[in-house]
Amino acid sequence: MSNIDVKEIFFRYADQWVIEDLSFQVGGGEFWGIIGPNGSGKTTLLKVLYGLFTPQRGEVFIDGGELRRMKRSDIARKIAVVPQEHQINFPFTSIEVVLMGRSPYLGRLQFERRDDFEIAERAMELTNTLHFSRRPINELSGGERQRIIIARALAQEPEIILFDEPTANLDISHQVEFYELITRLNREKKLTILTVSHDINLASEYCRKILLLKGGRIFKMGSPREVVAEEYISHVYESRVLVDENPITGAPRITLLPRDTSNVGMPETEGK
Repeated sequence: MSNIDVKEIFFRYADQWVIEDLSFQVGGGEFWGIIGPNGSGKTTLLKVLYGLFTPQRGEVFIDGGELRRMKRSDIARKIAVVPQEHQINFPFTSIEVVLMGRSPYLGRLQFERRDDFEIAERAMELTNTLHFSRRPINELSGGERQRIIIARALAQEPEIILFDEPTANLDISHQVEFYELITRLNREKKLTILTVSHDINLASEYCRKILLLKGGRIFKMGSPREVVAEEYISHVYESRVLVDENPITGAPRITLLPRDTSNVGMPETEGK
């Protein structure tokens, strides 16, 4: 199990700071959700965490080692990323896409070996996608493609997986299916997982800890019950919300409220 230690990082594009003075620790095998409004630095933070962006100040440590000093191939063996959008324009079969996850272990111009195929097939078994391994990925539904991309990430044999808005284009059934899948992977494979989400209720339901960002800074961090509170969510999102408990699971949940409630629930005027 790998841990992440973020120490006083700052990141900016040109002269605009997007992340300022962020420090937190993610223990090995933990499942974190990162929430916050648009422009709060969520996706930028994720890119810093896997070394795509290097902070101007501060450091990210993976298992005690400085991320900026690690080779890209070593990072890819440790950290897998499932992006928000994954355009694959060629009609690769699903197994071919999953095998792309083995690239950090292959030399230049080296072809996949038997064990690479076995690892890819095991990843597809974990995501329940092996039965359409020979189908072109562009013929699959959105939920099926998402599971293939997760299988590709698992084929990297990582200890950390980062997800960026993984359910943004999925219907509610596939959203629940996705979170139940990564919850099982977190529990059974002991993977350390961080997921950026705009859906506060899903993050509250499935993540063990939540990081709430506002303006590139940590506004609140802790368990869902500690973070998903009416005063915090209303302030950060500048919206009126009601926070109560899911009657089945007990997880905190939010309900959006209209800004103007003067006509809410009023019957329409007859004749209109």
